[in-house]
Order: sequence, then C-alpha cells, then structure tokens
Amino acid sequence: MTVNATDGNVTATKADRDNDSDDRSGDAALAKPTKTDLEVAVDAALAEVEGTATSADLESDHGRTAAWHVDVTDTKGTDHEVTVDAANGKVTAAKTDDDRNDDSNSISGDHDED
Repeated sequence: MTVNATDGNVTATKADRDNDSDDRSGDAALAKPTKTDLEVAVDAALAEVEGTATSADLESDHGRTAAWHVDVTDTKGTDHEVTVDAANGKVTAAKTDDDRNDDSNSISGDHDED
C-alpha cells in the first residue's frame, strides 16, 4: 500500500501474493472478513498517535486473529507502530521505533516494549 505522506490518503494498493510457508499460518485469520477497513484502522491509529500515517498492513497475530499494523510519524518526526484489532477497530498496542538506542549505547536493563 502507498500512503500520501502529506495527507495520509491511500494512493495505491498491491496484494502480496508470495507463497512463503511462514505466511501460510496466518492465511486463515486473514481470509476471514474483517469488520475494520483500512480507513477505520488508520483513523484509530491517528487518534492514538497524532501525526501522519505512512503505511498500513493487515497481518495475522500468531495465526489467530487479524490486525492492522499502522506506521505513524508524529509531529516531532518519531516513528510509531500502532496495532489495531481488525475485528473491533480498537488499538491493542502502540510502540515507538527509537533508532537512538543501539547496542553500543545501551544501558543494562533495556527492555522490549512488546
């Protein structure tokens, strides 16, 4: 999918049609109709993180349920990934993609925000 970085509108879509075995486990979850379309998912993500949606993917969460993963760049230029449940349109997770924390500058006790 291509999203206009200025206004957040979707300008093009393309289905990923590869046959990777790692994708097959989530096919059942993605085959079910979702109640939340792309526009609703992006709106929910932008309500959680103010900024511009830069991409969105419909993926399965461990082969059980479908979820939208929406990338948002906030007004300060920080990237975020917001997860929106495809069944009900609610934000289930939001994490910051902070490239400033690399291994050479890490402090013991770093943790993953998943």
